[in-house]
Amino acid sequence: MLSRYLPVNYDGVGMLAMLAVTERAKLPLRKAYVNHANQVLRPPLTMLVSLSHLPPLQFLALLRNKIVKRFLEVLDANVASVQQLETLPDFSNRPHFMSRRFGEYLAALLVLAQHVDASDVSKMTAKIANLVTSYVNVLRNNAYAKFSHEAVCIPLINNLDLIIAILKVCVPFPPSSSPSFLMTATALGEQCAVE
Repeated sequence: MLSRYLPVNYDGVGMLAMLAVTERAKLPLRKAYVNHANQVLRPPLTMLVSLSHLPPLQFLALLRNKIVKRFLEVLDANVASVQQLETLPDFSNRPHFMSRRFGEYLAALLVLAQHVDASDVSKMTAKIANLVTSYVNVLRNNAYAKFSHEAVCIPLINNLDLIIAILKVCVPFPPSSSPSFLMTATALGEQCAVE
């Protein structure tokens, strides 16, 4: 069932949630509470473990590896999609609706990444940073295309401020890739201040 579901899944937040559930399911198994594992695991995950013919920890490791692999593919697809985005419709001085969606998506990824194994997070951090850099470049290109050189900072600052506000509300700092976004936003803000 999972082999049919994962290849067509493009829900990065859902896959990170699945990783968080598998991480949480490993804790009682590691502590040798095997008899009580069925009470801790959610019923669908319990059913999958019972159908697998593998020891529970081995099954969860296999499941985690498949989900991580697909999640990294989805992040690559997200980066490619953002890089192909040339213009944002109705781009103005006000924060763009795509910036709000991007901020919420980024916040969801960063919050859920805190509940995932550290070795998996290290694989994700560079890809999330690439996603952030790609979106900031889209904002920059749109601002330079639609505004005079003197006014280009206004839409950039408004959009970046919206994303930062979403992150400050949703994400306890410092998660692994938020500093990357904050450094990019700060450097862009400083560049605007100099200009």
